[in-house]
Amino acid sequence: MNRFIRAVREHVLILDGAMGTMLQARGLKAGDCPEQMILDAPEVVEGVHREFAEAGAQVIVSNTFGGNRTKLAHYGLEDKVHRINTRGIELARSGGGDDVFVLGSIGPSGRFLEPVGDAGFDEMVEVFSEQVRAFVAAGADGISCETFLDIRELKAAVMACRACSDLPVIAMMTFDDEGRTVLGTSPAAAAVTLDSLQVDVIGSNCGLGIEGMYEVLRQMRLCTSRPLIAQANAGLPILREGETIFSLCNVRRGLSRAVPRCVPLLLHRAVPSSASVSTLRAKKATVLNCAKQKPRISGVRPRLRPVPEHICSM
Repeated sequence: MNRFIRAVREHVLILDGAMGTMLQARGLKAGDCPEQMILDAPEVVEGVHREFAEAGAQVIVSNTFGGNRTKLAHYGLEDKVHRINTRGIELARSGGGDDVFVLGSIGPSGRFLEPVGDAGFDEMVEVFSEQVRAFVAAGADGISCETFLDIRELKAAVMACRACSDLPVIAMMTFDDEGRTVLGTSPAAAAVTLDSLQVDVIGSNCGLGIEGMYEVLRQMRLCTSRPLIAQANAGLPILREGETIFSLCNVRRGLSRAVPRCVPLLLHRAVPSSASVSTLRAKKATVLNCAKQKPRISGVRPRLRPVPEHICSM
């Protein structure tokens, strides 16, 4: 079994925090390309990864969310796809250190597939394949496909991952307050589709706060036994002294209601030392939870923590 997947099934893993807000606090201007900082200010990107690792993150995600050809073309960087994505993994590795897992981040292309938009399915598979090939070349431990609104585009990303690598794949969609994506996909439908694609970890990120994630994960759990992941916004945004911050909330209690008959523990994302205890610059909260697996001490990574027995028995 893959080392990362074994860790997911045997331990609760803490992921890092949101990259964009951290880069903005370190000089990224509104409208600029976050991925360009990989080339122009690698020490800044590496430093953010290091802060999250020092704060306790066990999984570091690369700064490549918009690293696909379509998105990079807006900044004249479409010819630097491979360089940006390989360097993104390298910076995550050097910043995070040897005791973390490094995942390559893939986000939407910014185009809708036919018939809603003009993008072809095969075209999107190739667009995402370019990123996947770069992740493989740089030695990523897995791939995180996140914040997708169109299940068909997410399917294209997953197929690219499978065609170009044997890396573990996390697949997440974003749902609105009505429990649907922009194009109408429900959590249950997403879970069924992604389960059939043999995705390793299924879930949702962004869009909703902790409360909104309860129902999303509950519906998914009814349709799949695969490990689930939730990356909820850490509370509602608050404007304080000209800065947008996200209030922490009681995340551990809530998810115990949301994912019955599995390991239901939610931990907020690692908070770097520059953030206060009461607020969270990194706006996501994350859970990677076992699917009906008993905890075992495997020694996969020295910093991994076994899932408590009383949680697994719920």
